[in-house]
This record gives sequence, C-alpha cells and structure tokens, in this order.
Amino acid sequence: FEKHPKPFEFTLYPFHSRIHFTKGIEPFAVTDEFYLHTCNPDIEICLAALYKNEVHPMAWSRLEGKGRVACLSPGHFPEVWNNTTWQTVLLRMLAWCAGARQPSGKRKLDIMRGKIDIPSDFNEEDNT
Repeated sequence: FEKHPKPFEFTLYPFHSRIHFTKGIEPFAVTDEFYLHTCNPDIEICLAALYKNEVHPMAWSRLEGKGRVACLSPGHFPEVWNNTTWQTVLLRMLAWCAGARQPSGKRKLDIMRGKIDIPSDFNEEDNT
C-alpha cells in the first residue's frame, strides 16, 4: 500500500483469469478509497480500475509455495461490503484460499448483520 486519494466512485472491471473469481461478473461501481499499491509481477489480476488514466489492480491472486494468496482492496466502507457483486468475488476468493476448487455461483453475504453464507457450489475443475 502506498496511498489513497479521497473516496470517490469508480468502476471495477473483471479480468477473466484461470481462477474464475469473476465468472459471470459484469463491471460494477463502488464508492470507496482507491488504494494505490505496488504489486509483485507474479500476481493474476481479477479486478482492475482506472485512476488518472492508469489501470490499477483492485483484486488479485497468486500462489505462495503450497499456499494461496488473494487480495481484494476495496472495502473501506459498509456500502462496499453490502454490494452483492463485491461479496460474490470476496467469497470466491476466500473459498479458493481455503483450498476449494473453481467458484461458480453467487451467494449473499450480510456483513452488517453478521451472516456469512460461504459458497459451497464449486466446479470440479482443479485450476490451482
């Protein structure tokens, strides 16, 4: 993390990677802090956004030894956490980090009420 400007509305654009975190996801807008950071070159970008005419990774994944690492940088404000599209990507990333295979469907996550429905519907394709 390097810095972030004042919160503003920006659009998250899905990248279709070999791990299908963004399968069926269309671009969606959030109002949040736009985190600017330097990433390792071995990341696989899942979501990106534009800031000052430059593309910045907003969600990414990579392998670390036998482990799995994922980062989803929007999420400073409750409105982002309650965005069902953002929740879908978050839950897919969490499940993948925990060892699940390919994510497929959508689930609802209600952070404000403490309800978390972890996705159980994963394809059998093994794209670790």
